[in-house]
Formats: sequence, structure tokens, C-alpha cells
Amino acid sequence: MDASVAADSDQVGKGSSRPRSEKGKDAATEATVTSGPSSSSARDRVEQMMANLRLTNAESKAVVIDDVEDLALVDPERSFVGKVLAPKVFHIQTISAAMRPAWGNPKGLLLNPAGDNLFIAEFGSKGDRDRVMEGSPWMVGKHAVLMKKYDAEVQPQDVVFDRMAIWARILSLPNRLMNSTRGKVIAEPIGVVKRIEADSLGRCWGGFMRLRVEVKVDEPLLRAVTVYSSLLQTTESFVVQYERLPIYCFSCGLLGHSTLACANPADRDEQGELPYSARRLSVDDNVRKFGNKYAPSAHSGTAQQGELRWLVKTFRPSILFLFETKMWDTKARNFMWSLGYTGAYAVSCEGRNGGLALFWKQPYSVSLRGANAHVIDVTVSSEDAAPWRATFVYGEPKRELRHCFWDMLRRLHHEWEGPWLCCGDFNEVLLQDEHYGSSERSDAQMALFRDCLDACNLVDLGFSGPKFTWSNRQDAQCNVRVRLDRAVANGSFSSLFGDCGVENIITTSSNHYAILISLCASEPHLSSLPVLQGFKYEAMWQRADDYLHVVEAAWNSNGHEPNALHAAWANMGRMAGSLRDWSRTSFGSVRREIGRLERVLRRLRSVSVTDDVIAEEKQVGRQLCELFEREEIMARQRSRVEWLREGDQNTTFFHSKASSRKRTNRISALVKEDGSVCNDHAGIKNMVHHFYEDLFSSGPVDSMDMVLDAIPAKVDDQMNAELCKPYTNDEIKAALFQMGPTKAPGPDGFPAMFY
Repeated sequence: MDASVAADSDQVGKGSSRPRSEKGKDAATEATVTSGPSSSSARDRVEQMMANLRLTNAESKAVVIDDVEDLALVDPERSFVGKVLAPKVFHIQTISAAMRPAWGNPKGLLLNPAGDNLFIAEFGSKGDRDRVMEGSPWMVGKHAVLMKKYDAEVQPQDVVFDRMAIWARILSLPNRLMNSTRGKVIAEPIGVVKRIEADSLGRCWGGFMRLRVEVKVDEPLLRAVTVYSSLLQTTESFVVQYERLPIYCFSCGLLGHSTLACANPADRDEQGELPYSARRLSVDDNVRKFGNKYAPSAHSGTAQQGELRWLVKTFRPSILFLFETKMWDTKARNFMWSLGYTGAYAVSCEGRNGGLALFWKQPYSVSLRGANAHVIDVTVSSEDAAPWRATFVYGEPKRELRHCFWDMLRRLHHEWEGPWLCCGDFNEVLLQDEHYGSSERSDAQMALFRDCLDACNLVDLGFSGPKFTWSNRQDAQCNVRVRLDRAVANGSFSSLFGDCGVENIITTSSNHYAILISLCASEPHLSSLPVLQGFKYEAMWQRADDYLHVVEAAWNSNGHEPNALHAAWANMGRMAGSLRDWSRTSFGSVRREIGRLERVLRRLRSVSVTDDVIAEEKQVGRQLCELFEREEIMARQRSRVEWLREGDQNTTFFHSKASSRKRTNRISALVKEDGSVCNDHAGIKNMVHHFYEDLFSSGPVDSMDMVLDAIPAKVDDQMNAELCKPYTNDEIKAALFQMGPTKAPGPDGFPAMFY
């Protein structure tokens, strides 16, 4: 509209007398050429228009303004100008909804529009403004937010956003180069160096040099820096990676657009990778940066993977489909083994988005038919059923491209005539009542979904459990819940598996519920009888808030005994009893508590949405995440694998290690001296007792002195005196800290971690 008005006014200013139709045509042409999100071009057109206008006396009469005194509307010390680096235009409410929680909802924050993807952010204090600017990069979705300090003399449209501050890493630098002085020189090609992480002497430690740089947004990201050593007279290149990269192009390396929107797409190498792939440039530490502090993000990978393993352990699915894995295909295949599956197919993520994985194990055999970023299409066969087709989907998230996804399902339908199951996240609903929120779904989009299912002869298999499978986890006024995940099948599949059922399983660490598809009714598992065991210290107890209080109270429960070894031993016995009672009454069973909280969560998600319900639901979710992490620690302790650090989420791997060790240590039979086999429990016990009794019993020796004289002395008097010295506290501490934290607990059940 603005461009059309400018064109019409321009023709009037020139005194054109052409017919009105021609003027309208010129106006439309001018609008087509000059319209766009560029604020500077719009301002140029206005200036040109004013230059061509002949002002009347009324128009040229000046209004006097007293602007001697500064009446600035915005405090420059508490404000900055921001711009979202994206090809599409974001509404200011969208920007505010993304930035306000990311910045910690600072007091007095106001975001005011200043143009297309431009805004002015005002803070209640200068400290909040500086903290947010220091914490970049921030993102709206995956699009970078560029920031410049506010200048009252410069219009926001005139601010040049040419740089973005980001943390970078230079890998594998030799020690002689790992200092801040040389680091500033090495990092000059990357951008303007603002800070280098180093100690008080300027030395950098670790496998990389970490530095904060301002990179140019209109130039490709640097993948490496090349250094010429004056000492060695050699040239060597070192890899550069970036933390929390926003959307950038894998082909050209420029920020602001994706690979699909690149005007000059690049060729892939032999491994199928583009020149600036995320594997080369991006670092994913699963952390969120706030100032110079690091903390795990909400619902971190620790809790998500822990809950996934809990679901696999509880329901034992033979086929498992995951979407939005945010993994490369090689990492997903490695993840398969930790979950206990024997086959896998994965689709790599693009940057930090997408990624699909399909895992399977006996009794099913899976053969791949085709795959892309939205579908893994396979044929499933087993000994007791005819082959059937399964298509696992992750629907197109962009509404304007969703019709392409429906067309793809139609093409798959024409390629198969047998039983067909299609399941996953379709990113659309069939009916309006499958969407809960302040706004309604598009009827046209729902109609396209229904038409697709009808064309493919697919019918919804229904569900049990909660109705909605996705939630945005917002407060009651902004809460949205949708049934995005479902299973559909054709008539042949329903005839083949008449008892097939679908259950929506509540999850806490993901905004999607899990979908459990049972092909036939299963019999309940028989629970094992409990086995009475001695006291065993649990490492997960240390995560409880009252743990130290319980330990201190138990140790000081009898302060009248002398300070001697037998008193310490008695205290340890009381400690074991107190911890056992506390674990049973206060700490509780992790598995039982998980089951109880899941029932509470199921109840909360079945009632009306209120602020109180949302708050309680978030609290229960946090408790479940903590319990899943405790379950991980408990499984790790039983596995006795010391080379995996706490935080590596491999619960099923640890369970398999513990089970394997249990099978190895179990004695089912012993061979007697006469060659016969003893598999009786009492007989095995007697054989072991007599074996060690004979082994550690001494027999008569006639000439012990002759035997001892034949043994050369290896310990002289000085060595013997050194060995006979009393133990020092430092020696005891050194020996204790060399032990594995949870390995080989003593007869009292306490491992080295306790001490």
C-alpha cells in the first residue's frame, strides 16, 4: 500500500496528464518493484517524494518545537535495538513470547516494534540489559537475534546489524599456543575477539581454546584457522566450532537462511555431507548459557533418555520409533545398543532439528522400503504372521508444505496392497475436538488430513488413556493441547491383528506422549518373589535433601562410646540400620514412586486446565525427572562400569551389564573329584566349604627353616621400618580416593563413595 501511494504521488508531483488507467498501471508496477521488508528503501522513496513535492503556504508554515531540553522516550543505558535474522517477518508478540522467558522475565522488560523484525528492548535496569547482551546468541525459534546498543540519534532502521556475538572453540591447539595473548592473534580471522576463557596467568586448559567472538553475519562462518609457526617454520590448520548456532546454511555457511533456501546450493562430498554441515561446525553441549554461567536446560537429555529407557524397560516394545532425535544416524545406531535392540535404521538430523530412528529386535525382521526426513517405511515379518507394512511418520511441521506430506502418503498407498500400519506424529488433527486451546484449528487443513486417510483407506485405530498427546506446557490461559500422535491402519491390517490396541502413555520430559501399539492381548507378567539381602549402600541416596542430616544423626546417636575401632564399627552398624529404615520410610522405592507419580500425572491431565493444575503438573514432572535420574544412578551402581561418568544415560546398557555379571557369577553346578556333576544346592555349598577349608589349612612341615633360608630377602631393614610406620591421614585419603566410588563394598555394605 505504501509503495502504491508513493508512486501515485510521484506522478502528481511531476504534473503528469496521462490517462488514469496508465497511472494505475505504473503505480502497480512501482509497487511490485519496490515493495519489501527493507525499511531503508521505503525511506528513500519517501525522501524522493518529498523532494518532488511543491509545498503550499499552509504546508510550508513551520511548527516551532522547543527541543533544547532532552525528552528522550527511551533510556539508552537500559535499552538496545534488536533484529531477528530471518527471511520471514515475525510479529512483535511472537518475538516477545520467545525472548521474555529466555531472558528470565526481567523486571520492567518492554519490547516495542520498530519495523519488520526490528524491535527496541527496554529493561528495568542497566544490569539486566548488559546481562542479556552478554548472553547472546538468542533465538526466536532457530533464528538469530542481533543486538546493538540503543542510540537516540540513530533511527532503528539505520542501525547496521553486521555482527553477532557467539562462543567459539579452536580445537587441538598445541600447548605453546594455549594462552590468551596468542589466542587473540589466532582468532582474528574468525571475528572480533571479546573474551578468551583463561586462568589468571592467561593460560587456557582443556582440549580446546574457548573464546567469545563477534562474527560477521554477511560472511561465511570459518571452519578452520591456519597458523604459521615462526618457531617450527611450519603451517598447520585447526578446526573451529561454534556453540548454540542459530539457523545457517550448510551450503554457503551464511547465517539467516537454511540449506533449502540457499540460492547457490553446494555439492556433497563422498560421505554425503555439505561443506558447512553441523557435524563440522556445531557444538551441542546440551546446556543453556546465561551470562557466564552454565546450567542444564529444563527437561534435559539426561531426564529424557532416562525416561525413554524406563518406558522401554516397562513396556518392552519389539519395535521402537523415535522422531526429533536431533542425532546423526551413526549416533542413533550406537544408541540402539544401549536400549537392547539388535537392528536399526536412522535418518540424520539437519542442524539441531529433525532426525528419525527405528529400532527393532526379535521376533521381528524388518526390511527397509524407503526413508526421508518425514518417513521411515519398512516391511515387517515374523514366524507367526504374514508380512505387513509399517510406515512411521513425522508430519510436516510447516502448514504451507503439509499438502506435500499428504501427497507422499498417497503415493505410498499405491505401492502396497497388503496390511498397512501408519503411525507417529502427523502434526494435524482430524476433528476440532482433538484440539484444546484459545484458537481453533484450520478446517481446511483438517479436511486435507481426512481426505488423505480416505484416499489411502486408512482408519484411526482409536486409543486408551489421555486424549491429547502434545502440550505446549504453558499456563492455563495460553495452554494448548492437541492429539497429534496416532496410529491408523487399513482393513487388511485390522483383520490380521484383530486384538490390536493403542494406548497413550504419559511422559514428563517430552511435550509428546508415547504411543504404545499392542498387536495382540498380552498376559500379565508374574512378579518375582522378593529376595532377602544384606545392607547395600545406594549412591542415589546422596541426591536427597535430608541425606546428610540422617547420616549425622545416626553417627552421633551414641556419643558415650570410646573413640576406638570397635566404636567406629558399631557406629557403621547403626548407620546401616538408620539408612535402611530411612530409605524404606522416607526415601522410598524409586520404581514405586515413579508409578505413583505417573498415576497422579494421568489424573491431572484428565481434568480441566487451571493455573493450579498446570503448576501441580509441572511440579510432578520435575519430581519424575529427578526419579528417572535416580533410576539411572541405581542401574549404573549395579553394573560396576566405572568408565562411564554419571550423566551418561545408558540405563538399559547398565541393566544388561548387571544381568550379565549376575549370570557369570551364578554357580549352577560343580564337578566333583570323581568326575560326577553336583547340581544340588546343599551339595554345592558343602563342596565350596570343603574346598576353601582345605585351601587355607596348613599341613605339617618338617623343615620350615630350610624353606625360609632358601627364599631371598627382598625387604631390608630400612624398607621394613618404612612399612611399619603408622598410617597418615594423607595416605588413607589417597588410597580411598583411588578406589572406584561404588566398586567392591566391604562386609558392612558401604562403598568408597560413602567415606
